Amino acid sequence: MYSLEYLQVLAGTQTPVVVLGLKNGDEVLKEAACCGDNLLDAVFKAVNKMTDINAKFIECSLKVLMKGRDMMAEAVIHIAVNGGKSIGRGTSKDIVEASTKAYLAAVNNLNGNKNSHRGKGFPANCNR
Repeated sequence: MYSLEYLQVLAGTQTPVVVLGLKNGDEVLKEAACCGDNLLDAVFKAVNKMTDINAKFIECSLKVLMKGRDMMAEAVIHIAVNGGKSIGRGTSKDIVEASTKAYLAAVNNLNGNKNSHRGKGFPANCNR
């Protein structure tokens, strides 16, 4: 199962960039840096690159679970790979981290589904 080791984002009025590191069980994978049309696009490209799963982002919903200093964000992400679909959920005090965790959960759910497979349907690169 993939899990987030670290996440660094650079956002502003120019092209957003993310650098992230993943773990697969006890194995620490190499980091990936990607740019995208927005922060989540860059995150999803980086995850696809590192997991060799060429998922297509379908939908994302975000909501705040608590208000004030204890605010927690919840993200629910829907993805598809070669006809298989998956949903993941993630929470964090940061919406980008919550979305990253949700995307990884969807990838992990897809990997756990014996009817799905690591696809080659979408190019996993970080080019815009």
